[in-house]
Amino acid sequence: MTCQLPPPLSDDQISAAVDGTAGDDVIRHVADCPYCAARVAAARHLESMLARRLSRWDCPPPLALGEFHLNLLNKQEAQAIREHISGCLRCQAELSDLAIFLENGLRNGAKIGQLAEKRSRFARLHLPDLLMGTVQMQRPALALRGTGDEPVIVEAGGLTVFLKLEPRAGEPVLLGQLAGDGLEPWIGALVQVWQDGALRSTAEVDDLGSFRCEAIALQPFELQILAQGGATILVPEIHLAE
Repeated sequence: MTCQLPPPLSDDQISAAVDGTAGDDVIRHVADCPYCAARVAAARHLESMLARRLSRWDCPPPLALGEFHLNLLNKQEAQAIREHISGCLRCQAELSDLAIFLENGLRNGAKIGQLAEKRSRFARLHLPDLLMGTVQMQRPALALRGTGDEPVIVEAGGLTVFLKLEPRAGEPVLLGQLAGDGLEPWIGALVQVWQDGALRSTAEVDDLGSFRCEAIALQPFELQILAQGGATILVPEIHLAE
């Protein structure tokens, strides 16, 4: 897809459209051009995801909150979390939800000695903050939908990410497919491709776990997949060829 009303909007104009400060000419352009409208939507999604992540950058992980509630931390760790939650509404709400969860379990006949099991269950309800992806050897039997064989395969926790470039006139397109038992939290995740320290392309994981990033340069790139719950898959360096 290309701009229907060239020239395409600049990055500054896209930012103005996201911020609501764009002029009438930019607003009309976005309304009449699906390509630039998609760029604005991607930028707005990116801003929302980053804001959500930055708002929790100093919060303790969910497992630490669970251990705090169950009095499993040492005095120093417990005090640090106590001071944090005194001014953090998000963590207060999460602790409240956990207290209700545990109370319901005890009401149904759970014993104090079973709290360790509940702690483990609580941990499994939350994704880790960061999953480092590891590039595996190519396996011809597993391919992306609509492409040829031999995608690059990345393992990240219990997930597998298949990647392949689709040849296009000019710059190719990156096709991706997530697979695994824990796929649901990654539906709607923001995909970012970084090259030479700059954000090159963004996309969103669809209901089938696939994504498509336009305008990828033929050079190594970093892949980030940011789930709405705050977890991130990071693959520092990927080499693909058409």
